[in-house]
Amino acid sequence: MTKNPYDPCPCGSGKKFKWCCQAISADLQRVTDLLESQQQAAALKLLDELIQKYPDNPTVLGYKAGILIDLDRVEEAEAALDKALEINPNYARAYLIRGTIRMDEKETVGALQLYRQAARLAPPTDRELMNLIYHNIFLTEVLQRRPLAALAAADIALRYDPTDDELRERLKLVFESENCEYPAVARQLPALLPPPPSSPPDRQERWTQAASAVKEGKLEYAVREFEQLTSEAPEDAAAWYNLGLARAFLGENLAALDALDRYVALVPDDDTAARAWKLAEVLRFGAGMEAASDWNTWTAVYKISDTDALIDRFREDRRFVPTRRDEAMVHGFIADRPLAPVNESTPLFELPKILGLFGWFPSADLIAVHGTDLARHQACLKLFKEICSGLVTELQDNYRTSTFSEGAQRCLTYLTAHIASAEQKERLSKEAVRTWFESTWIQEPLRSLDGVSPVDAAAHGVLRRKLQGLIDFLEELLAANFPNTYDFDRLRHQLGLPTRRPVQEPTQGRRDIAAMNVQELAALPVEELSETDLATAFQTSRRLDAQELAGKFAEALVSRPAGDPPTDRFPYYSHLVQLASDQEDYAKAREWLEAGLRYDCEHNQGHRRNDYDLRLAQLFLRAGDFDEAHDTYRRLTERLPSDLDVLGRAAEAMLQARRQAQAADFAEKGLGAARAKGDRDRVAYFEELLSAARS
Repeated sequence: MTKNPYDPCPCGSGKKFKWCCQAISADLQRVTDLLESQQQAAALKLLDELIQKYPDNPTVLGYKAGILIDLDRVEEAEAALDKALEINPNYARAYLIRGTIRMDEKETVGALQLYRQAARLAPPTDRELMNLIYHNIFLTEVLQRRPLAALAAADIALRYDPTDDELRERLKLVFESENCEYPAVARQLPALLPPPPSSPPDRQERWTQAASAVKEGKLEYAVREFEQLTSEAPEDAAAWYNLGLARAFLGENLAALDALDRYVALVPDDDTAARAWKLAEVLRFGAGMEAASDWNTWTAVYKISDTDALIDRFREDRRFVPTRRDEAMVHGFIADRPLAPVNESTPLFELPKILGLFGWFPSADLIAVHGTDLARHQACLKLFKEICSGLVTELQDNYRTSTFSEGAQRCLTYLTAHIASAEQKERLSKEAVRTWFESTWIQEPLRSLDGVSPVDAAAHGVLRRKLQGLIDFLEELLAANFPNTYDFDRLRHQLGLPTRRPVQEPTQGRRDIAAMNVQELAALPVEELSETDLATAFQTSRRLDAQELAGKFAEALVSRPAGDPPTDRFPYYSHLVQLASDQEDYAKAREWLEAGLRYDCEHNQGHRRNDYDLRLAQLFLRAGDFDEAHDTYRRLTERLPSDLDVLGRAAEAMLQARRQAQAADFAEKGLGAARAKGDRDRVAYFEELLSAARS
């Protein structure tokens, strides 16, 4: 493409092309011709001559660096770039070239910083260079799991060169392929908002200039302008939204979250706010967002010393379940229990739970263990180390934000890969996902909801908006990775949020109590419910944090005669004890405990006696009756002299009550029991308790 002689020179000198590099353009074309005819040595010789002829021009050094990289002479290329930047620190192409070197070295973060610096310095009139820079930024941001920044970079690159078919193909491959893991919200570039019509003309003009800068790839300028606009009018929701997008397009996801948070609080419409927070959730998956994300992956990598022995152990143990093998790796699950035969009547809770995933690299004698839930991952590593003791050595562990597919996999808590029946596998998989969302996720404190659980966020204005956007995001995430797995309107309905479709009234005699919200549960006719329905209502009320309502169902359950066969009623009595304790009605709590223990002895062979005694000890502690608490713990530990959990609780309880001698007594007994069992972790734990008791 012929350059306009009065455009800024692409070398970044600040001069017009006519008075800068136009004089050497013909010589550089000769270099290009030599390269196209595979005459690299001749091209380098000509470039050295040009360097001597034009010692103050960095462009020739940039061309030389590019050729040296192709010849794998990286150190010489770096030296040439150093000289070019000494001549002109604003030489954009030098940063671009150095960025490609860092990418070859797998230093993605460093490469991206260099590409961004090149974009800041490159003149928008050099369309070829701008296209090349943003094409590289697109590729790098994809690796950084920042789809909004990647889409913005691709959009800018194509504005500078609409004929870049290679980039269009890459866009399709990443965002439009059949197996694309991105939710729908992460596949489209969101548009900036226009200024409010009531804005002064000067503000509208600056707004327009900032929006134009986004299209031109001058994103830092756009960010500065929108920051200024928000500081001048902090209540302007649209300005905060645009600031959030501009920061996201620049890959500054954490700062973008802050701006979108302000927008969600300011915009008057709940649905509009929810759409913005759905977009914000995409940002949490970006590299470097671990502290702000609810979607993280932990990985531990081990070196295998004896592969055959390890395979034998896996086959014997049957908690390691390979699922597929590709050219480089064997993939599989690690479960909490060995696989067992499954039949059509097998309930979900009898399936093994997934603790983690593994990737085995046979050619390198390496195995990596992954997890998307910290507690499960820690349990997985403990199990892995026990089974593989003496056969593996830990090399490293790391912690990063999850990919979108890993985030979706987090809800798959039960292992169904071994089930032969496709129909049963689908049914149990759906039940597992439903159970996770409605029993586990709904109670988790989430960073996306300012550290509040979904069930609590539903009752608060701004958090309710965020919750709505978060659920919308999750619906799209599962649709991309595990379609038709879960109906999120169940979750919306339970939390009292607007549903996508009208909620159908249940047919006569077929109430889905587990899908009810608090208002519907409160309206249930308790006296007409079966014991099974009462139990479901109790569990659902607890999941929705309606503790008083759960108490109503628990009281109704324990007031009925024992069934045939009788059920375990400890959860109901325990809940009633807790409610009474919260109201400081310790006499009533004691009555519930005594009633529960009588029922357990008469109808459950006293299997829960220890649990009732533990609750009794806790009740005494809460009431400040430390002597009674100590006596209760003493009887328990005499009955269970090797139960490390009970001994630990007793020691901690006496420490809390400042009964040091009694705490030391329990800790010493626990230490002896732990040593007898060879449990090194518990030995250290009881040693710590004993030290605290004697201090």
